[in-house]
Amino acid sequence: MAQALMRRDRAMVGSILAEDYILTTSRGNLVDKPRAMADLGSPDLAVESCEIDDVNVRVYGGAAVVIGRSSVTGQLGDQDLSGRFRYTRVYARRQGRWQIVAAHLSRFLS
Repeated sequence: MAQALMRRDRAMVGSILAEDYILTTSRGNLVDKPRAMADLGSPDLAVESCEIDDVNVRVYGGAAVVIGRSSVTGQLGDQDLSGRFRYTRVYARRQGRWQIVAAHLSRFLS
């Protein structure tokens, strides 16, 4: 997912995000799939780096929870996206493939 975002690969990201996807941002805003795809296609988006580590995956039948840490440098228009974050992603297995149905970001302070 990080590589697809860095490459601004709308087809890949679109296939990973479920139609009912919802993200809770570190600022408490909700972002659905249409908004996420619009942001990804915006000429104002510039993601310079995205490093992922400390990833833990738990699978529960047709669902999976992924918890990790990311360090991002980027901007969307005049909004600075840079920071270190903890994230949680919930995947559901649908029609033979895994898709993200929910995600949450929290700013990582230490």
